[in-house]
Amino acid sequence: AHKVYLEKDKVVDGYYYLPHNSIEVFFVMRGSITRKIIGTHKNYQMETGHAYIASTRSKGMMLSAQEDVEFILLEISPATRLDSSGINLLSRRDSIMALDGFCASCGDEFSLCKDLTTFLSSQLKPLGENQMVIDECVEIIKETKGEIMVKDLNERVGVCKSTLEEKFSKSLGISPKEFCKIEKLNHFLSNFFQYEDMNLTQLTFKSGYYDQSHLIKDFKYFVDLSPRRYLKEANRLETGL
Repeated sequence: AHKVYLEKDKVVDGYYYLPHNSIEVFFVMRGSITRKIIGTHKNYQMETGHAYIASTRSKGMMLSAQEDVEFILLEISPATRLDSSGINLLSRRDSIMALDGFCASCGDEFSLCKDLTTFLSSQLKPLGENQMVIDECVEIIKETKGEIMVKDLNERVGVCKSTLEEKFSKSLGISPKEFCKIEKLNHFLSNFFQYEDMNLTQLTFKSGYYDQSHLIKDFKYFVDLSPRRYLKEANRLETGL
């Protein structure tokens, strides 16, 4: 969980976020935030005092505001579902929705996180018949930092390509290949912050990319920016949790 501050003079153009292999839960403590999925026309307004839940993202997002804003961001396992009439709402690609019925007890961030966690435990459910396969795939992909071919993943979990893709899409809203690419991209980003003495070429190879063109291609696909520009504009947010 992170408590995030965005200052007015820094967010007019927006904060870029890479896609992340998790479900995201927002609670806006102050201000109003516009969430945009990069490469699409999907804009969503988040208002003060409200909670929102978003599915695993297939593209990066940009958060912008016209005022100082403050919000809590929780990242939870993608291997869960939010049901409505038997439909998993979190399998809808890049979806976000208000968490109707959530009522915060007070403004303290620790209490808010506790209240959100309690509320979510009553709303979210296991994936059912897909649970074991998806859990195993997620664990393997995270262990390998996304450096596993989908065909090798199929063999390790004993499921054919079409079946695995169907289960992923039905459960998470993205494909196994996208999930792997996102994991690898976030591994690169963690290496960037951890190994500040390395140049971009060294970080590229350390993060499992064949060359910089491979890395650039993935960055362009997910956030429509080059790695250098993203790392220059990717704001290092102040976190309080």
